[in-house]
Amino acid sequence: MARKVEFESIGISLPERVLSTKELVRNLRIPAISKFELLTGIKQRRVCGPGEDSYSLALGAARDCLSYSRFAPDDIEMLISCSITKYRNGNYQHYEPPMSVTIKSSLGASKAISFDIGNACAGMLTGVMVAEDFVSRGVVANCLVVSGEHITGLSEHALKTIRTPLSHELASLTVGDAGAAVILQAS
Repeated sequence: MARKVEFESIGISLPERVLSTKELVRNLRIPAISKFELLTGIKQRRVCGPGEDSYSLALGAARDCLSYSRFAPDDIEMLISCSITKYRNGNYQHYEPPMSVTIKSSLGASKAISFDIGNACAGMLTGVMVAEDFVSRGVVANCLVVSGEHITGLSEHALKTIRTPLSHELASLTVGDAGAAVILQAS
């Protein structure tokens, strides 16, 4: 019989630097984009600075989540990393070992089963759905789902290539950098 599952704790990690939408689009000379803040409702976003990357944001969010949790790192039974970007040590994309293994090791969650899931912007939600399935079936008692994104490079690239308000890269101007983590448990 499936068990009910609940969020046990939630954590975040945000870069120090704040970039306003007005500052982001000020060099674009396209009239419709000058009203981008009004169009999107996004006033600002967080942007990684020196020493901040996907890994540091994910690890910071996991630690923040654990600070609100009744679980210690060694109590975590499963860890799922859902990061799209896998930057470590600045702008170096690191694929192996998987981000989940690196976070697990850094946290001291030595007993946790760990793996990565990649599903673009829906990665964190997909990770929560997978964790919910494992916990509800009793495979594990708890699961830490984590993501750290250093994705504002998309905005920087879009700023160089957008020439029209109909550009396919316009949505890239809405992204920001952040880390998020949740622990799910049987309720």
